[in-house]
Amino acid sequence: MTALCIVLAGCLISCTSKSEVDENVTDPETTILGKWELVYNYNQTLNVIRPFTPNGYIEYLPDGSLAWYDYAIKVYTLFEEKYWLNDIYVLLGPEHRVDDGIVLHYETTLKEVEYATGEVMSILVGPSFPDKDHGNQFHLTFKDSNTMYLYSLEVMSFAGTEYFIYKRKK
Repeated sequence: MTALCIVLAGCLISCTSKSEVDENVTDPETTILGKWELVYNYNQTLNVIRPFTPNGYIEYLPDGSLAWYDYAIKVYTLFEEKYWLNDIYVLLGPEHRVDDGIVLHYETTLKEVEYATGEVMSILVGPSFPDKDHGNQFHLTFKDSNTMYLYSLEVMSFAGTEYFIYKRKK
């Protein structure tokens, strides 16, 4: 009887722990779908994590579209630009591959910008929202299906790599 109780207790413990732990993400293209809020900034070099109060949420849609919902003004914006995932990024010419994780790309469009000097230039512009780091190419890893880490592949900092940590919005 004691042995049966021990086996039963072991089964209950193992079943409970498996249901509480997310499985590894095997398909980033479907895992990214949905609404995400920026909740932390993490500086790897300084080993400092800072809580972040989200200004809204970013939504990744199945057709490659993305949208931003702003909490302050209660406006949902569907961007013209698309997003896509692969393992290649480009910096100043040659292509590079990431070994771990993938690359999240935001499409850019050519727009004319007029500066205060009156000079007009055409520049590549991607989607812009308050809870996004600078750049349009990001290294993406998932801790689990409800937590993703992004850092810009286009921004270098002397203070170290700055990770943006997003949680899935239920």
